[in-house]
Formats: sequence, structure tokens, C-alpha cells
Amino acid sequence: MISVLYVDDDPAFLDLCKLFLERTNEFTVITASSVSGALDLLKSNGIQAIVSDYQMPEMDGIGFLKLVRATDNDIPFIMFTGKGREEIAILAFEFGADFYVQKGGAAKPQFAELMHKIKAAVEHRRAYAEVTILNRLYSVVSRTNRAMIRIHDRQELLDEACRIAVEEGKSLMAWIGMVDPVTHKVRPVAACGYEAGYLSRLSITVDNVPQGMGLTGIAIREGHPTVSNDIPSDPRMAAYNDEAAKRGYCSSAGFPLRNGSTVVGAMRFYSGESNFFNERELQLLQELTDDISFALEMMERDSSLTELKRMSKAIQVANRKLNLLNSIIRHDILNTVTGLLGLEDMAITLISDGELSQLIREIKDTTRRIQQQITFTRDYQDIGVHSPQWQNVNNVISNVTKTTSLGSIKLSVIPDKDPEIFADSMLEKVFYNLVDNALRYGGKLTAITFSLRQSDEELIIICEDNGNGIPDAEKEKIFERGFGKNTGQGLFLAREILSITGITIRESGEPGKGARFEIVVPDGSFRICTDTGSSRDPIIR
Repeated sequence: MISVLYVDDDPAFLDLCKLFLERTNEFTVITASSVSGALDLLKSNGIQAIVSDYQMPEMDGIGFLKLVRATDNDIPFIMFTGKGREEIAILAFEFGADFYVQKGGAAKPQFAELMHKIKAAVEHRRAYAEVTILNRLYSVVSRTNRAMIRIHDRQELLDEACRIAVEEGKSLMAWIGMVDPVTHKVRPVAACGYEAGYLSRLSITVDNVPQGMGLTGIAIREGHPTVSNDIPSDPRMAAYNDEAAKRGYCSSAGFPLRNGSTVVGAMRFYSGESNFFNERELQLLQELTDDISFALEMMERDSSLTELKRMSKAIQVANRKLNLLNSIIRHDILNTVTGLLGLEDMAITLISDGELSQLIREIKDTTRRIQQQITFTRDYQDIGVHSPQWQNVNNVISNVTKTTSLGSIKLSVIPDKDPEIFADSMLEKVFYNLVDNALRYGGKLTAITFSLRQSDEELIIICEDNGNGIPDAEKEKIFERGFGKNTGQGLFLAREILSITGITIRESGEPGKGARFEIVVPDGSFRICTDTGSSRDPIIR
């Protein structure tokens, strides 16, 4: 059942719309005869969609739409009016309406169209919300994988995993508990988020006793994820209901952590939303905790990272990323296609020159986004397919110049030294994107220069230009997927390629004086070669 708020100053239309929608048993309709009344109803009635007239005495439908969008960009809004002027429809779409339906004519086809638009808008928004959540969780998995490559201290890794779950995944709180093998009690060892003393009130054991009947105890004892999507009504959470309610915890999930085949602890996630954890979220979080378990096992073995082990881990991480991305991008594309179909519906409904040209432009833009998404999956699927290998950085840069039109811009490779780094086979794509970004967004730059800074612990490859530079507020955002003026994928892809072998990238330029990208290669993943006659002698740092 979809809960609909219908706002109209005509009592007869209020009653008629409510009758037609509710007789299908697919909708419940709450009515309001004014905008002020509608705003009061929106506060506490779990409304899933809004249908509004345009011409009303207190405030028109466009004004109402602006008020709604000022606080809620997600709720579907359908303008349903007898005023069929072209400018009203354009304004409605401009300020965030999902659909525009014109009153008039026979009641049955009119309300059938309205019902179709409500269902399409709700499904579209629901799919978009799900993709947003999945993208956040994918980011959590990706960033935690990078942390596992970078961090070699057990406590630091557990703290970082909880921090990423809260700050990137938007969990309200996350914590990790480990089992004391003697007492069988679960001791919290890491946490982040709105905890406010909650963990100090826990008394958990893995034994089959009342203190072991919660999500954590069951997850560890039985070795599988446990979920509570409605904490207040879940008997397993009865002992902690009051404390959970004080902190706004509405749903939670627990996942076992293993050392080999033995469960040694659990990770818990808390959300402020009921019914947050569905099958896809659980799949991604299971992937995350499996990765953490693998990292903990490797740390306990205290084994050194030979090239073979780095290669094996890099391939495992890449394959997981590919599996996750295939699923998420597939949803992205389906979601975009849904929007495309909606635009086509509107093109049929609003058949006038001005409206039609506007809609066709939107359809073209939507189709272009689909094309960009498919192109991105083609690039991403090559990451990690082949084993990482030692690659000469100057040779890679030279290859990039052969496929890039530099014009009068001077490009300088690394002077004096000849570095090689252990990286994914798509390394050339990283340097191509750096050069391409400089050419696209650098403004009137005249030079792109590569240089080197080296210490005993790391090698930093620097790419800088004398163009416009990057604002401080965007220095981290430029590496996020979808950020930017073009496809928004280039620098995200570069960071993903480098992270396969533990290499990081950052931007440290001064705004207005040029961009400066620093590729940080960790110890053991770089070597400097010197020419000795006709042979090359690798000096491994």
C-alpha cells in the first residue's frame, strides 16, 4: 500500500481522487484542502508520495513544491492540475516534480494515468535510494580494503574499520567485539559513532545462556550473520531496548569474524532506520567482514609480504571489487532506464513544441549517462584481471604522450632517475587520466612536469602543472565516483587501479597555481634502475 497525500482546494476532487485510488487496494489517501494543512500532515503520517493541485488560494502548487523540496528531495511529487499551461509544467519539473498530470476528461482514464505516475515515481525514488545505500556500502568495502593493505597493526585496523563504517557507510554506530577464550565473554575492542555509553551496559557471552541470546552471541556461536530490522519488537534485543531507543537505534546486524575456520569475534552495525538491512546490504557487509577476517588472520601469522603474496591478495581484492561493481552498476543502469521511460511517458502526455523539445533534451542527457556508465564498466572490469607487474614509469608516461594531443604544452618525464613500480597492468590509464585532466581543466597551462621524491620508506611520483589548480574543498572529492564536469570516473578509476598494490594518490597543489598529484608508493613496491653500459641494474629500495 502506497500512502498518498492529496492536496486540493476542491472538496469534490478530494473525495473523487480518494475514492478512485483507494478502490484499487494499492493506495491509502490522506487529503488536505490547503498547503498549511498538508505541511502538518507531512510531519507524522509516513507519506510516500504527494499529489498536489496547482491553483489554490493560500499558496499555489509550485510554492508548495518549493517548500517540500527545501527539506525533502526524495519524496515523489506529482502536479495534478487543470491549468495546462506550458510554463507551469516546465516550472514544476524545474523545481523537482516527478510528473505533471492534467485534469479533465473522463474520470477513469484520468485517474488511471495518475495511479500509474504515482507508482512509477515511488518505484523510481525507491530504486534510487537503494542504489545510494549500495554505493555507500561499496565505498565502505573499497576503503576498508585499502586500509587493510596500508595498516599492519591489528588495533589500528579494527578502529579504522569502525570509523569507515560510520563516516562512509553512514551507520549510526559500529563496534567490534572479541571473544575471551577463557571466560567466553565478548569484549568490545573498537567502536565509532553515537555510542554514548551503550557498550558499557552490554554483558555478552557466546554460551547458550540468556546473555548469549542477542545478535552478537548468536552470530559468534552459530557462525552466520544475524539481523534485527525492528529492534523495539525483537525479543532478542529485549534487554537493550530502552538503551537502544535512547540512542535512536532502529535496526542492527551482527557478522562473525574468523581466524581461519574459528569464529573469534563479531562486528555490529546500527542504523537509525527500521528495515535497513535487506539481502543486498547483508551481502556487502558480509564481504566486508570476510575481508577483515582475512586481514586479521594474515596479521596473526605475522608473515612477510613477498611478491607472490602481494599478488595473490591484490587479485582477491580486485575480483571482489569487480563482483560488487557489476551488481551496483547494473542497478544504476536499470534506475537510469526507469527515468528514461518516465520521460518518454511525459513526452506523450505533454505534446507541444516547447515541452517536447525540453523533454527530448532530457531524454538525450539520460541516454548519454547510460552510455557513460557502460563505458566505465568496460574500463573497470580490466582492473586486476592480470597480475600486477614491475613497470618503468618513464616508459608508461612516454606511451601516454603518443595517445594524447599536447599541442604546444611541454611535458617532462622524470629526469636523471629511472623508477619502476609494482602496479596493476592498467597503470598507464592512471597517467593518462592525470594528463587528460590537466588538459581538460587546467586552463591556459603551458607545462606538465613529472618528478620524484624518495625516502627509505616510500617513493613519491609527482605530476604537476602550471594551470588553474584545484580548490581546497574539492581535493578529496575529485577522487569520488561521479564528481566532475565530464564522466566523473577518471580519478576514481586511477585511485582504484593504484590501490590494488597498496599505492595511494592525493592532490596537494595550491589553488590558482596549478594542480599537483602525488602518487605514494610504499616500501617494497618500487626500485630505481641505473644505466650501466648496456644492462640495467635494479636498486631495490
